[in-house]
Amino acid sequence: YEANFGAAGSGVRYFAFDAFGGAVRVFALDSSFEDPQQLLWFEEELKLASSDSGGLTARGKHLVVMTHIGPYVEYWDPSTWNSPEGNEKAWGDFLQKDFAPLFERFGVSVVISGHSHLYLRGFRGGVAYATLGGGGAGLEKGEENRVEEFLQRDRRVLHFLHHYAYMSLTEEECPGLRLEAFAFATNEVLDSLVIPCRNP
Repeated sequence: YEANFGAAGSGVRYFAFDAFGGAVRVFALDSSFEDPQQLLWFEEELKLASSDSGGLTARGKHLVVMTHIGPYVEYWDPSTWNSPEGNEKAWGDFLQKDFAPLFERFGVSVVISGHSHLYLRGFRGGVAYATLGGGGAGLEKGEENRVEEFLQRDRRVLHFLHHYAYMSLTEEECPGLRLEAFAFATNEVLDSLVIPCRNP
């Protein structure tokens, strides 16, 4: 980590790296506060990753974004979400306004977030969004904790249980990106999504 991003505590809050031999470019964003420099950096990184000079050609490279708070939080404690003191409803506003259009414009394969304690996967604007927030803390209390509805209802997968997930590539010449989620207690498959190769 330190060889690529500097010593822990050095102030690095957002970064990018290649995975799966360069077939995937991963962007880690800081969703804790709005930073115009991060937005400029991200757009330039997307341009580079989407060009032939970005390693694998733009024909096939998957773009994956990770962030703590996603742009489309659907479940949270309604009392704090709607409280004027904490203004928690506004936490993802700058991600929706500034970053989500870039996700759509550059064909990001999937945006992975946490924050909300559940598993939620769906689509908006042609982009897959996955909330992987069931790692061990207390879970959301079901539909009573729904605070918004952003994702396409007919393509949603939702589980209120502890889980883990991983990504892999399919075997095609221009590989798809596979996201699989499993119940922590039983290893039961909760979700399996394959995002096709970009521009095959």
